[in-house]
Amino acid sequence: IILVTYNQIEYTLKCINSIRENTEIKYEIIAVDNASSDNTAMQLRAMDEVTLIENKQNLGFPAAVNQGILAAKGQYVLLLNNDTIVTPGWLERMVEVIQSGQGIGMVGPVSNSVSGLQLDKSAKYDTIDEMLVYAKKIGKNNKNKVMNFPRIAFLCTLIDRELINKIGGLDERFTPGNFEDDDFCLRAQLAGYKTMIAQDVFIHHYGSISFKAAGTDPYSERLKINRNKFVEKWGADPDEIWLKNKEITPHQIIYPINVNKFVQHFERTKTHLADKEFDLAFLEIKTAIKAFPYYDKTEYEVELPDILNIAGNIAMMLGEFEEAKNLFEEELKLSPESVSACCGLGDVFMVTENYEAAKVMYEWAINYDPENEQAKNALIKINSQLNLNIDDNSLEGGVHAH
Repeated sequence: IILVTYNQIEYTLKCINSIRENTEIKYEIIAVDNASSDNTAMQLRAMDEVTLIENKQNLGFPAAVNQGILAAKGQYVLLLNNDTIVTPGWLERMVEVIQSGQGIGMVGPVSNSVSGLQLDKSAKYDTIDEMLVYAKKIGKNNKNKVMNFPRIAFLCTLIDRELINKIGGLDERFTPGNFEDDDFCLRAQLAGYKTMIAQDVFIHHYGSISFKAAGTDPYSERLKINRNKFVEKWGADPDEIWLKNKEITPHQIIYPINVNKFVQHFERTKTHLADKEFDLAFLEIKTAIKAFPYYDKTEYEVELPDILNIAGNIAMMLGEFEEAKNLFEEELKLSPESVSACCGLGDVFMVTENYEAAKVMYEWAINYDPENEQAKNALIKINSQLNLNIDDNSLEGGVHAH
């Protein structure tokens, strides 16, 4: 059970108490605290049954959930808002539903405060005791009722580990939060998994307490920004996809998560490159480079010069020529006879109109690999630019050292 916390300790304590009182099945609680300024971390640290991950800054909801998933041991992962109150038998029933048929990847309950088809409009009560009576009534009246619908809100969501292994975690482009649940649900659907609403499980939700604590205007603004990010990614918003069957833009369905930080960020780089999301790829590869010295090289073989070269080429695509130059220079320091680094630097000098320097770099590339077509063609171009013979090469004659 993963709880993401950011202040609001009184709600978190109510939530944890409700889990204790209403859950028979074996569970672990992983709390990921996003740099709370109240005494949240201190209180959670004192609880034996809680594994606490403390972030020194607020990483937002998607990244915190991904941390929790990586720390979780169970076959099923339950994402639970810390401003919820769960009810008797809630988890046992949701596990029963996820195990009831082939290909069910996720299950959610119904609630008093939730978007979409999980909203119970009849939920009327004034106290938590009344709510528990109401939840019991719902369990009885809707016994064994489920609804197959591809989108559920992530206030309380049971996810099969098999699905996480296929599609990864929550997409962190939606930081600090909102629409990452729609995105995950869509990717689950594209991976061939079903999502169920357990209509006989009712839980209470106070309603986005942490987000709304910042005020309703920033909250509305964030919804708008993240909706746009979702549309930019998939070509349509959730309602258009699920209620109007609008066609989506094809996209990678995996968002890599890995305890090995270098592997995580390098795999994300490759995912974003496959989708031509060069700005996101650049952010991820820069993080991967920082993590490179600390990773276990036995499980994932890649050399730093190759990573620097990929980063340099992404920087070129984004028009970040100074960064590209620095990255290719780093590559050349580590691998002094690197043809790719020489060509990369040649390209940087070419686009920034430093033609003499570009010529030198292409000549060195040819010196190290006389058959390199990219370098040979680039040198012809640069010689034309400098009004020289197209085959002019000042290094010809077997120069082998800088």
